[in-house]
Amino acid sequence: MLKMKFLNQIVRLLDKTRNKLTPPPVRLRELAFSYFQAQVVHAVAFLEIPEHTADAPKTLEELATLTQADPDALGRLLRVSSLFGLTREVGARRYSCTPVGQLLRRGIPNSMYSLAVSSGREWYGAMNHLPEAIRTGRCTFADHYGVPFFQYMAENPDSAGVYNDSMTALSRREVPAILAEYDFSSRKHIVDVAGGLGHCIHSILEKHPHLEGTLFDQESVIAKARTNTDLAARCNFATGNFFEEIPAGGDTYVMQRALHNWNDEEALKILKNFRRALPDDGLLLLFETAIRENEIDSGRLNSDLLMLCMMDGRERDRDQFRELLKAAGLELKRIIPTRSISSIIEAVGV
Repeated sequence: MLKMKFLNQIVRLLDKTRNKLTPPPVRLRELAFSYFQAQVVHAVAFLEIPEHTADAPKTLEELATLTQADPDALGRLLRVSSLFGLTREVGARRYSCTPVGQLLRRGIPNSMYSLAVSSGREWYGAMNHLPEAIRTGRCTFADHYGVPFFQYMAENPDSAGVYNDSMTALSRREVPAILAEYDFSSRKHIVDVAGGLGHCIHSILEKHPHLEGTLFDQESVIAKARTNTDLAARCNFATGNFFEEIPAGGDTYVMQRALHNWNDEEALKILKNFRRALPDDGLLLLFETAIRENEIDSGRLNSDLLMLCMMDGRERDRDQFRELLKAAGLELKRIIPTRSISSIIEAVGV
């Protein structure tokens, strides 16, 4: 974690130095046109160029056939993606992907394919209405897509599948960082609320064989989770809606990156249901982005704006977590940073 903090400090120092040395018109032009980078990443991932070049470099004509793309337009994309460090030309009109571009492959360790596709599609569309969201303080996803985010996902299975995969990919990167900072050895029964396909609880149970576990989510999600035989051997399943009820029976309740999807009114409903389920010696652990005082991490701050536009949610700071938990009958004990974007918000009943 210290190494990651040191690297982050170096990156921030370099960014500050670059901002000071770059003439203001040049820097503003870079910022104004940075959306090109997001869409180039999206296009390279969506066309599966890293998959097609995984075994060997391909000619432009081969890639055009494999991606069903116009050869001239594809060549223009590859020319730009090479500048961004995603692809490279290895000989006349033959292309491969860099180590950065390889992360856009499906199914490999640390794959960022689904994240790049969702980011360049629904997330990008939601941010198109940022000025209106700032002016009104309301979610603007429906302004672009016609319906609220979760309804859109229910009506568009392909987008939902990619989005769910992107959340699983985020979980795979964050859970090891959480386990490195928090000791579950004194706990007995973990209930993972809105736990999706169960990566988080599976990782906790795998590290602590003495623990029992329950995975709680909507029925359609749990139906898919049940197909994971490794998870089923270690975990009970429960279905329902966390706005209505959270199952009792655990001494430790966890929820990863879900509270930030909701405004304070909706988040309070969820937290009150946690309080009802929590026993006297119970513990609530929220794995959420926690904005720090004088925050300089653009990832945390950007996520806050995305939550506003996409879901009417927000990232919260220590005081906001404390007040929200207090209103639900819970007490914030501590916030534990991790080497990932998420922190561990630890709370108990009062």
